[in-house]
Amino acid sequence: MQTIITFLLIFTVIVVFHEFGHFITAKRAGVLVREFSIGMGPKLLDKRIGETVYTIRLLPVGGYVQLAGAEEDEIPFKKGQTIYLHQKGDLKVDEIRLEAPLENEEWTAIQLEECDLVDACQIKGYLPSSEEMYTFDLSRTAVIYDEEGLGRQIAPRERHIQSQSVWRQLLVNFAGPLNNFILAILIFTMFAFMNHGVVSNEAVIGAFTKDSVAKEAGMKIGDRVLEVNGQKVDNWEELAKSIRSTQTDKVDVIIERKEVKKQLSLTAKEVTEAGRKVRLIGIIPAKDNRLISKLAFGFKQTMMIVVMLVHTLMGFFTKGFHLNEMGGPVAMYAMTDQVTKVGFVAVLNFMAFISANLGVMNLLPIPALDGGKILLNFYQIVRGKPLEQKKQVYVTIIGAAFLLILMVLVTFNDIRRFF
Repeated sequence: MQTIITFLLIFTVIVVFHEFGHFITAKRAGVLVREFSIGMGPKLLDKRIGETVYTIRLLPVGGYVQLAGAEEDEIPFKKGQTIYLHQKGDLKVDEIRLEAPLENEEWTAIQLEECDLVDACQIKGYLPSSEEMYTFDLSRTAVIYDEEGLGRQIAPRERHIQSQSVWRQLLVNFAGPLNNFILAILIFTMFAFMNHGVVSNEAVIGAFTKDSVAKEAGMKIGDRVLEVNGQKVDNWEELAKSIRSTQTDKVDVIIERKEVKKQLSLTAKEVTEAGRKVRLIGIIPAKDNRLISKLAFGFKQTMMIVVMLVHTLMGFFTKGFHLNEMGGPVAMYAMTDQVTKVGFVAVLNFMAFISANLGVMNLLPIPALDGGKILLNFYQIVRGKPLEQKKQVYVTIIGAAFLLILMVLVTFNDIRRFF
């Protein structure tokens, strides 16, 4: 149960943070955000604040943001239906209800004939016991209340996502993946502070492992390693590589202690890691507790993950593609089970890792992903006009079908691997 809760929490936080990026940039761009949902499926709770409806849905797996114009709006009423209009001081309709309100004297009941909620923002209909059709102008912020009393603000054309400049559209589309990178940076930075510093890449000893041969040979915490078997080392990465790859058990090192150089000889231990024999001397790098290092750690770790993933994706084109190199929800659940057993810090690191991965994957130029939308934005910038709406629908359907097939294949492969 703990693994399930952790899995759902990680997935929901990452996706909601992603969608919040789209939400806040769309708001700033002037786009009407119809709904911000946490979860998927049937609606449990809803609350309209300003012009956006915030909902919590049954399935706690992610969330979404619904932007005006991103999909065709469904007219909430039909021709011949009786609706109720409320007019403000300038006689423009500011509220429309589908059920008869209690305060009937302030409302006008009409039998609907025509409505335009996007361009003209008008409603036409007949008053009771009248054959003359009247036209009512709508406020650009008019609200339609359904039978349950939930209000939804109309979206004039200028509030649609497609009505914004292509650069604003691009920013809205990019903001989701960007937020995933920001989340990863924040979590890794928080980890650095929780861990009282970050692992330094300097060739300085910070601690020893149990039964360390380096400690037995006379090394001390704070010693800086200058050479290994006559080979100069400038950082911890070079130090570790030199020791692990040495061909003999005997290791000669030159250290610097309080500005004094010393030469020590020790016998490395041979161990097997991932089927390979390597040599270790039992040393642990020092920690860098500087504020600037802690703040930079989040950026460095996130960039490392991004570069690693991009390199893997590029390898699909040069070395070929294999399903074992990818993971879906099942693989994510299996990894969540492992990190949950380790502890809270491991869960945080895993969340940051997944968030950075999601940011990169969403930037892939595949229709139905943010990267596909960004590609269409660049198409519009180059051509000076957007791709025809009908063609956009076609490429989006193709992209969604591709992702669905890939997800099914990856999921079945994950089930075979982990179960």
